[in-house]
Amino acid sequence: MFTMRNFNNNCFSVANAFIIVASVSVCAVDARQVTIPVVVDGVAGRNGSVWQTEVRILKLRLTEALQVRRAWVALPGGGFEDDPSTAPTWTSPAISEGYIIGPELILLVGSELFAGTGSKIGAVGLEIDGEADVNFRTVETGGRPRLPQSGQPYQLCCFPGTGSLLSGFGPPISGVSHLPWLTLGNAAIRTNVTLINPTVSPVELEMFVDSYTCYGIGIGYCNLDEATPYWAQGGYAAETLDPISVPPFGWMQLSDVYSYLSLACPIGCPLPADVAPGVGVIFPQVEGSYDPNGQYYAYATIIDDTTNSAMFEPAVPGFVE
Repeated sequence: MFTMRNFNNNCFSVANAFIIVASVSVCAVDARQVTIPVVVDGVAGRNGSVWQTEVRILKLRLTEALQVRRAWVALPGGGFEDDPSTAPTWTSPAISEGYIIGPELILLVGSELFAGTGSKIGAVGLEIDGEADVNFRTVETGGRPRLPQSGQPYQLCCFPGTGSLLSGFGPPISGVSHLPWLTLGNAAIRTNVTLINPTVSPVELEMFVDSYTCYGIGIGYCNLDEATPYWAQGGYAAETLDPISVPPFGWMQLSDVYSYLSLACPIGCPLPADVAPGVGVIFPQVEGSYDPNGQYYAYATIIDDTTNSAMFEPAVPGFVE
């Protein structure tokens, strides 16, 4: 006698661990690719922060095999595609009648994902062959070690500290996207924007930002400022950042970009506040023209300077008109 979990009308997965399987039903799942930002072995950030990535891959059908293979690595300056025959691979075999159930959950950390790269920061593309939930957490650990499970140091569990929990990123964005939640100006919040190129060709991206002025008590009604906020870049004011070229399998972080915005506007328009909500927009381009087929990933990391707590904000496909 055993318990079943029903995921759809035709396919089931055993719920309890370490039991004997009497009969199973099987349905095939096509392989898919998931992208994970990676920080390895406590990378130091601002204000004494220390960061680490952990990944949990939950196998949803115990009666089917699950294979996770690293497909590519994105690094500062450019990365590479893995050779399928030598790429790091993690497997959980299928079970059949009379066999004890194997692992339901694969735990990975940054050093395992980045094995053989010599790098401590970037991103990986994982090929998931089998049905699974893939989630990751980039956490500010304060330099504390990984926690043991049930007090046993050889049974590793998870990292202490604060950090956002997200599902692995699916297909890359094609065309324009936006970052819907930004804080602009002189605030105790820093925002980093990360750009990832998952392709074999360079991608060129242009970024700009809209600032909003809000009025009201309790409920704020916000209008797009008449004046566009300006980037302080290289000692001069620019309405946009210079176009950014991300190399093949490249990873690039723009650090603390939005606190450098000047919210002053020309004479004759309302004076915005020192701190304002904003929306970032990202355009891929080719030779100065918009490229609707340019593929990339982008996300913002919004960090409270006082606590080092972070929020991940993946870019959303589409344009704010």
